Amino acid sequence: MAGETSAVVTENATRYVVVEINSNMYGITTDATVELMDSDTIQITRVSHSPNFVRGVINHRGSIIPAIDMWTLLGFDRGHAVDTGNSISEQHAHELHDEPVSTSMMVITEFGTQKIGLIVDGVHAVFDCTDDQVQPLPESAENAAFLRGLVHQEDGSYILITDIERIYNKACPN
Repeated sequence: MAGETSAVVTENATRYVVVEINSNMYGITTDATVELMDSDTIQITRVSHSPNFVRGVINHRGSIIPAIDMWTLLGFDRGHAVDTGNSISEQHAHELHDEPVSTSMMVITEFGTQKIGLIVDGVHAVFDCTDDQVQPLPESAENAAFLRGLVHQEDGSYILITDIERIYNKACPN
């Protein structure tokens, strides 16, 4: 009987990969996540006249896809990184599943028929949450155009939930 209850909760929950960008934690739905790669091992080819957030393109299993620098897309300045104090704690990241995998990762994502690589600082964990746990963003939220909301954690931190469709609309306009 208890197994049935947890199966129902799992069916109603969405699973997210938690990535770090500029000391903030972002959730990317695993439905859109194809693969996690160490970005230091990926050859990125620059493309002239591309937007500043497009670092270049990569060959992913025979397909050429854009490599998106999430720092730049979200408007962060690498020279002035700020610890907001609102990111998930290292202890909580460990409790979720694992400590950071790397300091520079690429998350290969897919939306519709398109794929892009999102360059992030690290990958921390996987977590499940239901839609009713995702709260609206405060009016003062930066980068709200690329976010659906946030999920508060028990330790007082939060995870920002990305809107992968909006990221694709910016990165791959038709």
